[in-house]
Amino acid sequence: MAGHPRLPEGKLDHEFLKRLLGKLPSQHEAVLLGPMPGSDAALLRLGNVLYAVTSDPITFVTARLAEYLIQVNANDLAVCGARPEFLVLDLLLPPETSEDELETLFEDLRKKVEALGITVVGGHTEVTDAVQRMVAIGTLWGRVVAPHLHPHAVRPGDRLLQVRPVPMEGMAILAQEIPDRLRAILSEREIERCRRFLDDPGIGVLPLAERIWALPEVHWMHDPTEGGIATAIHEMAMATGLGIEVEQSRILVIPEAQKVAAAFGFDPLGLIASGSLLVAVAPEGVEKVLQVFKKAGVPVQEIGVFQEEPVVSVQTPTGSKQPLPLFPQDELTRLL
Repeated sequence: MAGHPRLPEGKLDHEFLKRLLGKLPSQHEAVLLGPMPGSDAALLRLGNVLYAVTSDPITFVTARLAEYLIQVNANDLAVCGARPEFLVLDLLLPPETSEDELETLFEDLRKKVEALGITVVGGHTEVTDAVQRMVAIGTLWGRVVAPHLHPHAVRPGDRLLQVRPVPMEGMAILAQEIPDRLRAILSEREIERCRRFLDDPGIGVLPLAERIWALPEVHWMHDPTEGGIATAIHEMAMATGLGIEVEQSRILVIPEAQKVAAAFGFDPLGLIASGSLLVAVAPEGVEKVLQVFKKAGVPVQEIGVFQEEPVVSVQTPTGSKQPLPLFPQDELTRLL
């Protein structure tokens, strides 16, 4: 319709989304954390039990779809201090989908839910020409075991830590989907290393989050997904109502991603990045968290600080301070 531009691909603009959510009815008394830009999951108190619930789709990949689906949803619960328990699964399948493909998908799903102790409790399956490739949407519930984790617990002066480099998920997808294009830039060994990120070290952050759930100095966590680590940092700022100043040279970036980004002309900080973890920590707890991960052989780095002024900025290697880029459309959309 004239005068009404189409929405771009990717996540909705955060301010637009916030306005849309503001039109919804007020929260039920059981809702301790409801829908808001930057929050990974809702928190609900049902009786004497605190639950976290999240929902995420997988739209970028078809290979190992079940693996991605379970991991990204479990990640959203892990950063809220919850262990995944119940899954509702919706599958939209293009008309050319075969029974064998679906059998393989469900076998992969069985293995993953068994490994994490998840029970599938319902969902929907449909073959439709509305999609060009398989789309899976998961809604995952989990019981909260670390109730002190909350975006409103973060204070000015808290430090921002990054656990594991980025963007592992993005590089794994590129290695699976466009290996021929990568061969002009990376060696076969580098491409295979990227392809294996899904398994080594894996894009799940539940084992990482569990290591620090019990530390009271850890105030909140967030996992970078679509839009990369840069967008995830903006989301942390929005959810906490604070600003964040990041030192660009301290952000952990996979060497292969830097090479491919330079050749293809994209920003690796805007590439989908499941597998990494952002942690807001009180200053007195930083060394504790660093030691937990260093002893486990997991890369970790302090990359920024929360501040009162609600501005998200990055200090560049030249010493200048600039706004940190925001990626409503993941850089992956320009490559696939």
